[in-house]
Amino acid sequence: DEQGIYYYELSAGSVADLEQYYYASEYTYNDSNKGFIAELRDETSVAFADGALVIPMDQEAGTIIGMMMEPDVNDSNKYNGTIVQMGLVEQDESTMDFPIYRYTKDDPRTTLVSNIPVVVEPETETVYTVVAGDSLSKIAGAYLGDITQWNVIFEANKDILKSADLIFPGQVLTIPTV
Repeated sequence: DEQGIYYYELSAGSVADLEQYYYASEYTYNDSNKGFIAELRDETSVAFADGALVIPMDQEAGTIIGMMMEPDVNDSNKYNGTIVQMGLVEQDESTMDFPIYRYTKDDPRTTLVSNIPVVVEPETETVYTVVAGDSLSKIAGAYLGDITQWNVIFEANKDILKSADLIFPGQVLTIPTV
């Protein structure tokens, strides 16, 4: 949120067609174990009982996010450069699957939208109630189609917002039509 990286959450019970990463084999170089190789399983329908995070990779920070999410970026092994190498995510020992998926179809902003509210915009503005995990850039991405338009929302709500970085669940914001 603090870096302006756009993401959104799929609601609990959401289903999506995805490819799942799994531990495939060790990665060796000059007869020495240097890490491991992860591959993708064939696309299948996946249900997320508790919901999931979706990070569209077509944003400026996408390369960095991709490198942190890819389980097997082997050139960063000694630096613990991925969430797997840091020990934050592990593979399931019985299936060797990681709880990390890749979506390769059309824009997830329009096809994986279980929790992005459908907005019927009046001519000049929309009213939005902040939920946990929101940021002005996330709201701008969902409602204005551009995360960099967060300042438009901030300006329209200066009377109730003390800072662009501090919004709270339950606050009702005005989203102007741009």
